[in-house]
Amino acid sequence: MDGISDVALARVLVRAARGLRDCVAPAISAEGLTVGQFEVLEALRERGPLCVRDLLATTATTSGNLDIVLDNLVAKGLVSKRVDPADARRRIVRLTEKGRANIGRRVPRYRDALRGQMDRLTAAEKIELARLLERLTTGSPQSGRPAPGRIDKESYRGIVFQGTGPLA
Repeated sequence: MDGISDVALARVLVRAARGLRDCVAPAISAEGLTVGQFEVLEALRERGPLCVRDLLATTATTSGNLDIVLDNLVAKGLVSKRVDPADARRRIVRLTEKGRANIGRRVPRYRDALRGQMDRLTAAEKIELARLLERLTTGSPQSGRPAPGRIDKESYRGIVFQGTGPLA
């Protein structure tokens, strides 16, 4: 590709994101969860209890939608939301035992659904794509996320890091 307009690139990214969502939606929705609810459960499974602000930064949802997602997950008994004893302004969200079992059943199906899409890329391409997308998704005023910096390994647990580069 000699060059691509910003609009065309954005269109490709949106189509790719939509394609990935469409690919995993059946594995997620089989038992009545939305993709947003799955993202929250998966984030809590991977990282443990999180405050609402950290969940917002970790998932691909908006603040208004996150409130609805959390309310629905609480109603289903999959998460609990409590006041942070260290800071009464913050709410800490935790998986319940029911939520842990639920997400445990779904993750293998989710990974299988993704594998068909992601196997098209080599390990090196996946790392490069993650770096490039991180640059696009951090530091914008709309994202509410910190400015771009060094990608930490913890953010990409599923990627195998090798070599001596900045991610090694």
